Amino acid sequence: MEQKSAFRDKNGCKPPQPFVFNPLSRTGSKDLIDDDSNEWNEGLIRSVFNKQEVDHICSDETAMHVLWHCPATRDVWVESHRAIQKWSVNEVDLLKLWEDLSGKFNKNELEEVAVIMRDVWLQRNIFIFENKFSSPSSVIRTAKELREEFHSVKEGTKDSSMPNNRSSTKNFQKWLPPGENSFKTNWDVACDIKHRQLGIEVFIRDEKGEVIVAYCGARGYVDQPVIAEGLALRKAIEPCSDLGLNRVTFEGDAQNIVKAIYNLDEDLCCYGSIIENSKSFLFTWSKWTVQYTCRNTNTVAHILAKASIHSNVERVYG
Repeated sequence: MEQKSAFRDKNGCKPPQPFVFNPLSRTGSKDLIDDDSNEWNEGLIRSVFNKQEVDHICSDETAMHVLWHCPATRDVWVESHRAIQKWSVNEVDLLKLWEDLSGKFNKNELEEVAVIMRDVWLQRNIFIFENKFSSPSSVIRTAKELREEFHSVKEGTKDSSMPNNRSSTKNFQKWLPPGENSFKTNWDVACDIKHRQLGIEVFIRDEKGEVIVAYCGARGYVDQPVIAEGLALRKAIEPCSDLGLNRVTFEGDAQNIVKAIYNLDEDLCCYGSIIENSKSFLFTWSKWTVQYTCRNTNTVAHILAKASIHSNVERVYG
């Protein structure tokens, strides 16, 4: 609680109430801007919103303040890379700062700075809108995990459980990219039956094998692996539909789910509603297909799903 109060004092703002227009007013966002000064019309804003909302709307907090000047953010940088610790706090332009960092840091160090900045921004929003505070060490840890997960997905991870001998090499299958102008979406889950938790990992790759979107998250109150696999497929479908991807192959190692998808009869089993929902998407997108793949071509998704089981944060990269 002391840390949370300290963050509030340093950041100079309190969590606002939901941003809601007065239902009795016809005021729109354009009407809230003064035509002469091109700035907020504070008098009108104060007549529409309560004090907390007014303070938040009229705040002059900039991206540079959030990512660099804010004392709470400085606490994060103090625990990060040593070279950043010595960097001047008086920088005034974010693009100029990034240019200077690019001239001093190597690629790996720049990646670390970038993911920390991203997580600082996300944590700032979480604090404002959900009143949840994250310590500097947790921000650094989350950023490092994100970077490691990104590289694991991009480069692929070998199945360490596979013995290095001829027989295993013969049976080993490699992940293959989709055809031209197509995408492949791999999904997998990991279950903790005892605690009724599951981790979901989804990643979408283009024809070159480049990851364009990755998702990881967790869900509770699921105690059957087949239901978990069905939920994971549905979660894999969502970003493809949102992005309007026309040619997609969904690939997972749950053979029973793949068979259920192509069963023309209505599925009345315990996970039937999940399957029927996924079918409706597949009928809408005629060039979408679902296919089974063995575990060793889906290793990356499985490893990251296991890592997501006990996470309380959904992450989308892309």
